[in-house]
Amino acid sequence: MMINSRVILAAILFSAWPMSGHSAVSGWVQYKEEDKSMRSAGDQIFDMQPSEIEASKKAALSGETDAAMRLGRFYLNMKKESPDQGVRWLEIAYQNGSKDAMYLLGLNLFRSKNINSRLRGVYWLKRASTECGEPDRMNSLNFIKLNQKSVSRLEKFMKYEPSFNKYFPEDEGFSIKPNRIKYFERAALAGAPGAAMHLGKFHLITKDPHSEIGVRWLEVAFENGSSEAMYALGSNLIDFEGDDARLRAIYWLRRAENESDESTEPFRSLARSMLRAYNIE
Repeated sequence: MMINSRVILAAILFSAWPMSGHSAVSGWVQYKEEDKSMRSAGDQIFDMQPSEIEASKKAALSGETDAAMRLGRFYLNMKKESPDQGVRWLEIAYQNGSKDAMYLLGLNLFRSKNINSRLRGVYWLKRASTECGEPDRMNSLNFIKLNQKSVSRLEKFMKYEPSFNKYFPEDEGFSIKPNRIKYFERAALAGAPGAAMHLGKFHLITKDPHSEIGVRWLEVAFENGSSEAMYALGSNLIDFEGDDARLRAIYWLRRAENESDESTEPFRSLARSMLRAYNIE
């Protein structure tokens, strides 16, 4: 799929959906001495046979956290020529419910050469420093302390208007003025759910209904705390081609259907209706 030049900044951070494309991000790092458990165990514990890889991918896309984490470690340690896939599976691990992915995402993203990736790295490191258990919480705090100058410089880019936390009204057909796109992107990478949700719908509604970039921004919206993103992801991915996209669509629709937060209505009902419409039990 050709990517419009106006969205290159977003494309730099994200791998294609599904996991068939090669990310433009360079500078990922593998697990090193920062993680003591991995250092003592050695890389071989992350090795996987081809049959295991395929089974784990299906399991991870269907919502299994351990499978996604194992794939992330495999690609970062054993398949070092494809580290972008390792980071991608760590993102899916977090989306599936693993807090263990946050520190490792922050560590790898922070050491990228791309500023957007580094911004997201700071976001994950900050969250890991308060939400993770030991040793990841302390590892994150120590890493931030050791890299305080760089973190402080990046944090200046992460300041955004409070309005970006809220979803923007459906005016002008979900459009975003070209000179405002970078502000939406930076706010989304810094943690604003409304900015990420608006970017997702901007790409999917005004650009291409099968926009991989649009789906990725919806994922960022979920990672930033948007419950609406679950239904939005499922309802968009269900029309994508390929088994991977369908597995992930079913995961998101089921998750939206079972969300206990009453504030997510009418999305629970919509997810339930869509599952029935597609004969998904």
